[in-house]
Amino acid sequence: MAALGWHTALPQNVFFGSSGDWETPVDWNEGYMPIVPQDAFIGNYYNPNAVAICNNNVTVNSIGTSGTLVIANGSTFTATNGTVLSYATTGETSSGNSGAVEVDPGSTLVIGNVFYNSGRLYVGAAPNLGEGFLSLSGTVSLTGGGTVMVGQLNFTTYNTGSITGGGLVNVDNTIAGGGIIALANLDNQAGGTIAANQFEAAALKIAASDFTNEGTLTADTGATLELASAPTQSFFNLTSDGEIAVDGGGVLAIDGPGYSIWNSGTIALGTTTGSGGSVTIGGTLDLDGGDTVDLGQSISQHSLPVRSRAKACSMRTTRSPGAGRSTSPASRMRPEGRWSPTSREGMRFTLTPLRSPTKGP
Repeated sequence: MAALGWHTALPQNVFFGSSGDWETPVDWNEGYMPIVPQDAFIGNYYNPNAVAICNNNVTVNSIGTSGTLVIANGSTFTATNGTVLSYATTGETSSGNSGAVEVDPGSTLVIGNVFYNSGRLYVGAAPNLGEGFLSLSGTVSLTGGGTVMVGQLNFTTYNTGSITGGGLVNVDNTIAGGGIIALANLDNQAGGTIAANQFEAAALKIAASDFTNEGTLTADTGATLELASAPTQSFFNLTSDGEIAVDGGGVLAIDGPGYSIWNSGTIALGTTTGSGGSVTIGGTLDLDGGDTVDLGQSISQHSLPVRSRAKACSMRTTRSPGAGRSTSPASRMRPEGRWSPTSREGMRFTLTPLRSPTKGP
């Protein structure tokens, strides 16, 4: 029938039980569990806070919530088209995750296409210990302005989360926590934020062969944001015209000899009160002429391997606002080499291309 252009109309199947197992037929408005090509939604007008608990492998076309979906017991939940409704869906419909999706440790959520998240997605949800998994099929767009928690505080320790697969376009969500984001490509757009925020716990490691940042990357106080090469590749490129901010006591770790950052935005270290943020470099910091590295209060490294795309650059050091007078004049820097700051407190460092002397007529 599909070959002839005919498609079977299917109603969206809505879970309205107060709290129950996904496989309880009477909790679904259609009287049966959703089938593979069907759209599923948790919660309705009469019970918007419904809770569905999935203990076995499930595949649907899309998933939406106003309540809560719990993926538990090591199961895999697949929403082939994320939150995008099927063209064959009939009747009254709702879509998007405005409630919560909780992926318990040992369990996996697989999504494709677009995931509209105005609520919360927990990858590695408490109260069980361990790691949760989010697998992306192809390139997935994350929209809706919600929050993705990679790991979660579990009593006195943190769980971790893992986001793997093809690619992710983070349009406007906040992705925060500890664990690993290992993708072929990652685009953190202007409205997106990726934050390492597990205090003195697991780092948030980003390993993507092609990483573009127009938004904000942060390492909160006591947390580590690690930028690294993918395990199967010897290179990693981050192109950033957004902001990379390391709060006081936070760490930005750049790991791997094949790693390079092409920055036309701002890298700010020690952006809050307290001890300064720190940077550990295992790769190369590639800067374009005119880039700014704002050191805030202080940094722990004594030198940075820096490469500039400009043929020659000057390094000018001036104190950040409120830090006092300027301390050192511009210094010449070769296209490749190590730069060692003479002062590490309250300094702002700006790279500007050197210009050839103007010749007379």
